[in-house]
Formats: sequence, structure tokens, C-alpha cells
Amino acid sequence: MIFGGWGSVPKKPMMSVYINNTWVHQQGGHWIAKAVAFSENDNDVTISACHDSPELAYNKLLAGMGELRLLPADWDEKTRRDERSCGGV
Repeated sequence: MIFGGWGSVPKKPMMSVYINNTWVHQQGGHWIAKAVAFSENDNDVTISACHDSPELAYNKLLAGMGELRLLPADWDEKTRRDERSCGGV
């Protein structure tokens, strides 16, 4: 129940997620794509996906982040297709 006044509305903690198609590196025989998330509460995390090729590792990372609903609501299919190209890899 919310009582009048701005002070009674709880503030949701913010979390920022960063993904970059150049954050793909080879470790052993696999490629690993990474994303990082920073929280106002210092609950920082790294999310990663691996595969035999850098493009597929990055695609798996995007797909997993989509399933977890970590991508912005306005992240459209064209943007995903451009990101999946892994031009920097």
C-alpha cells in the first residue's frame, strides 16, 4: 500500500548491462563471448557463452540474454542482425 507523498514510493535499484561484439576471445579450442552488468547495489556480474566459432558464441550470448530478458525492449531484430555480424572479431 502506498501512502501519499513522493518519499513513500520505493526506488527500484538500477542495473546497467553492457555487451560488445568485440568482447569475444579464444580460450583453448573455444570462443567465449561476454557481457557485463553493473548494479547500484554492487551486485556486478559477467555473463558468457561459448562455442567453436566467435560468431556463434556471440549469437548464443544474445539468445541467452534475450531469454533472460536482459536486452532492452526496443532491441529490434535489425539491431540483433547487425550485432551478430561480429565485424570486430
